[in-house]
Amino acid sequence: MVNIDNFKKLEKEYGIYGSWAIWTEPDVSPKSNTGDMSWVNDDLHEKVGTGFVFVGLNCADGHGNQNQDGKIKWKNFHSDYRFQNDYKLRFALKETPYWGSYITDIIKDYFETDSSKVALSIKKNPEFVQKTLNFLNENWS
Repeated sequence: MVNIDNFKKLEKEYGIYGSWAIWTEPDVSPKSNTGDMSWVNDDLHEKVGTGFVFVGLNCADGHGNQNQDGKIKWKNFHSDYRFQNDYKLRFALKETPYWGSYITDIIKDYFETDSSKVALSIKKNPEFVQKTLNFLNENWS
């Protein structure tokens, strides 16, 4: 469980970048309901924990992560796009001590499904790496 004040701060500052290792149960197929965000409610802070953090490289894609006001809070790692693989995390973490952990990407606002392209972009743009490091330093130190 996360203190409600800390949770609200996390949601405000990082809700568009990260999420929690909680998913709705599948029904008709293994990928079904991966993008269902009905688990986000007023008592979410009681369902999550900060004992573990999972870190990915970058947002693989922005499919389904938009609403009319911009980005949906906690939607990262919860895509309903038909080619998504987020459902694999759901099955890997279900009924483990890691369920409810925080999940984020090291590189923010860079949508790419091919990690080799991400690596190439990083090599060509050292200022991009510096921006990412600055973000981490400012927000996590």
